[in-house]
Amino acid sequence: MAKRYLFHGEASAASGSITSPSQEIIPVQAAASLPVDGGTATSRVEKFSHASAAGNILAFDAAYCQSLGYHMPEINAYGTMVTATVEGLNILDIVTASRIVARVSSRHFVGAGQPNITVVGSYFENLRIGGKLIDIDLATDVFDRYDTFDKVTEAWDKDQPFRELAARCSLEPAASGEIPVFSGALGCTLVRGIRNPPPDVQVQGGLITIKQFGTLQLATLFARGNQRHLTMLRAELRTPPSGSLSISSATANGTFWP
Repeated sequence: MAKRYLFHGEASAASGSITSPSQEIIPVQAAASLPVDGGTATSRVEKFSHASAAGNILAFDAAYCQSLGYHMPEINAYGTMVTATVEGLNILDIVTASRIVARVSSRHFVGAGQPNITVVGSYFENLRIGGKLIDIDLATDVFDRYDTFDKVTEAWDKDQPFRELAARCSLEPAASGEIPVFSGALGCTLVRGIRNPPPDVQVQGGLITIKQFGTLQLATLFARGNQRHLTMLRAELRTPPSGSLSISSATANGTFWP
C-alpha cells in the first residue's frame, strides 16, 4: 500500500462539568475535528449561557473553531492548523475576557521524523479578574524556536535559559537534572510571567488562585513527539458552584502510514 498521511486536528471552544450543588455537564461548544484524510472543519456558536441553581456559571458572546488539514506539494509537506476562539467570556461574573485564542499549527515534511509545530498566534485579550486587567507574557516565541520535540529535549541539555524556563513552567517537577517528561509528554504552561497581578490573588507560574472562586490554569501545553495540545484556560471552581471548565483547546499533529 502506498504511504499516506493521517491527519489529526481538533478544537473546542468551551466545555465543563459541574459537581455541586448539582451534577451537570456543559456540552462541548463549537467543536471542529478533522477526518484522517484532512480537509476543513468549522463550527460556530453565538450567545451561549449555562446557568444552574447557583446562578450563571459560563457565558460567551461567540465561539468559533476551525481545523484544516492540507497537502503542500510545492514544499513536499503536509500541514494542519487548528484554532479555537472564544469572545466575550464571562465565568461567574469574576473572570472575563474580550477574546481567548488557541492556535496550533503543524507542518510535517515528507521524510522528516517529527513535524514542526508552533503555538504562535495563541493569546489572551483583556483577561480580567474582578474587573482588574491581567497582563500575561506567553513564551510562544520559545516554542516556535524549538518546534519539534527533539529540539525541545536537545534544548533542555544545551540551552540553560530554556532549561530554567521549562523547569519553572513545568506542571510536575522531575528528578534533579531530568527533563520533566511523563508518559512521553512534557506538560507545561506557556506563561513566562504575569505582570502587575491583583493583590488579592496568588500567582504561581500559570496558576492563579482566587479566593472564594478556585483556580485558573493558563495556557497549558502538552508536547509529545508528533503532537501538541493547548488549553488556554482551565478553571477549577472550588466553592459552589464546584466543577471545572475548559476554554479554547486545540490539538494538532499527524503521522505517515504505513
